Amino acid sequence: MTNSTRYSRQVLRPGAIETGCLVVSIVDHSAVKLSQAAVRESEAFYTDLFNASAFSAWHLDATETKPIYAELRAAGVTDIRDYIREYPDTLDRLMAAIKVVDVNCTTLQLFEAADRSEIIGQPITQFWFRDRPDALIGSIEASFNDRPIYKSLSRMRTLMGKEIDVLYTRSASTALHSAGQLLLAIVDMTDKVQAQNALAEMQATLAHAARVSSLGELTASIAHEVNQPLAAIAANGEAALLRLDQPSPELDKLRGLTEDMIADARRASEVVAHIRSMASPQAGQYRPVSLNAVVSEALTLVGPQLEKCGTVAILDLKPGLAETLGDPVQLQQVVVNLILNAVHALEGTASPRLCIRTRRDGRGIQLAVEDNGVGIPTNSIDKLFNSFFTTKSDGMGIGLAICRTIVEAHGGEISAENMPEGGARFTVGLPAASSVPTT
Repeated sequence: MTNSTRYSRQVLRPGAIETGCLVVSIVDHSAVKLSQAAVRESEAFYTDLFNASAFSAWHLDATETKPIYAELRAAGVTDIRDYIREYPDTLDRLMAAIKVVDVNCTTLQLFEAADRSEIIGQPITQFWFRDRPDALIGSIEASFNDRPIYKSLSRMRTLMGKEIDVLYTRSASTALHSAGQLLLAIVDMTDKVQAQNALAEMQATLAHAARVSSLGELTASIAHEVNQPLAAIAANGEAALLRLDQPSPELDKLRGLTEDMIADARRASEVVAHIRSMASPQAGQYRPVSLNAVVSEALTLVGPQLEKCGTVAILDLKPGLAETLGDPVQLQQVVVNLILNAVHALEGTASPRLCIRTRRDGRGIQLAVEDNGVGIPTNSIDKLFNSFFTTKSDGMGIGLAICRTIVEAHGGEISAENMPEGGARFTVGLPAASSVPTT
């Protein structure tokens, strides 16, 4: 038997020495070195990406929250948001268990920190307002329910106390979640929010100017509407005085005259209240509103104007119509504006007619204002709701634009079209209050 045959049948340990033989084991480490280099390269890439990001990046260690979540689940907690609402100290306990591991340079600039030591290891609750914990609670809720991503617009504060509006994003992939780690991306939205607020303020100012302009146009109608109850009060007052001069005044008739005066005074007061609400620069809060009631109140202001122009107003209001969630003053402004536009379109029409309809439309409600005027020029329909576009020689072009702004702010749509039989139709669609999600 040769040596080679003999050795092939034996199991020799590396490094074992037999007579005349040395066994050497050679292991190829090239793949291991390549893997280690790839890991180092990946870590360097992550570090560069983390530190060079234009947004504020945070690395958090949430390992200590795991036993707290387990404790809550064992106690039967399924809705942690409700639980925190009942036991607010739970939020403080959870936030105290989250540690800041690292932040990038953008974070230092955004939150006005001199170096990382002012943030790392410090409680992150110092950057939040205690009376506005929604983003914190939402982030905790996402972690409790194992949701990888949570986003929210929120307001935070810097170490110097400056308030900033931010887009807050919390990320925890499966691997990060298993390791108890979180990543935060915070984008400064302060300039954008301020611009949006300025735009909203400008729109509110324009809407107020349009309402005041409408009231100026309705001066004669308003005077007529207020004068009627005042004249009735004066007449009833004179009648009451005459009866008081009689030897035996009839108390029942005096009581009736007094009640009529009170009713007329209230009517005049309601008209004045409508005018004041239209002239007010500030709109009220959204609440359930009856669209039929808004139409009726608008007609209180424009009714005499219709009579003066000889326009026949036809009301086709759906009884029992669902309410919408909105500002009654703003919605009244839309209705008044559409009616006045129709009145202008009816100038010169032989038998001017205006129809106002309300309907249920799927999950929403609908208002239509129709007239039998000359209609809308075909090349103007697509531009009607643009700012400063007008088909009237003396128009400013803001009325319909404001109508669109108001309607869209209420979650609705407004459109215009010519009717086959002649005239134009403006349609406003609004969501029913029951279909608007609550927050």
